[in-house]
Amino acid sequence: MLEGLGLQTVMLEPERNGALFARKRGLQHVACASLESARFIPGSFGSIGLFDVLEHIEDQASFLARVAHLLRSTGRLYLSVPAYRGLWSAADERSGHFRRYRLKELEAVVGKVGLEPLFSTYVFSALVLPVWAFRHLPYRLGQKKAA
Repeated sequence: MLEGLGLQTVMLEPERNGALFARKRGLQHVACASLESARFIPGSFGSIGLFDVLEHIEDQASFLARVAHLLRSTGRLYLSVPAYRGLWSAADERSGHFRRYRLKELEAVVGKVGLEPLFSTYVFSALVLPVWAFRHLPYRLGQKKAA
């Protein structure tokens, strides 16, 4: 969508299959690399988007510090993460998640690396009950194969 709007973008994907999938979907600039191996120049990005990425990173604070180092002084970081620890399920485990978030927790970790949260919200609030009923509840009842 961002490329379609005419914005200059680069997608960084550490997994080969993910990078190939992104290219097949039509993304023009895909780098198959980790943040470290990509060796981007500090301060070179006006904005960085981490869309369902942070929950996969065990040491989120040091990762966010490295991301913040890549932003210009006026740069913006855009994040989306799964919400509410109470919704943890087998789907999180299969996806390689380390955590789910509450807004205050996310704002705190972002603030610790020197970034100032400008806006935060829960986007899919209407899905909390269905996720609880169809993922979390079966998980809590020992049905690890829940969706």
